[in-house]
Amino acid sequence: MGLATMAYNIVSAETLHERCVAAWSGGVGLAGGVLTTVAVGAVPGVGPIAAMGANAAGGFVFGYVGQLVGNVVCPR
Repeated sequence: MGLATMAYNIVSAETLHERCVAAWSGGVGLAGGVLTTVAVGAVPGVGPIAAMGANAAGGFVFGYVGQLVGNVVCPR
């Protein structure tokens, strides 16, 4: 789902700057979602539903961080 959202945001962006920011946001959000899933899934007694929730939350939080980074790094 994260890859599809990232691809859609990159393709639908109107400017090069928006595409760059979408790539940063999607990439960092995808990595953050996977890492939070692994971290939460490694806790004994935590079920897959909690890991799935951690993936969604981590994706949103790290996606926002990626957007901030993209706005600084990407050329205008």
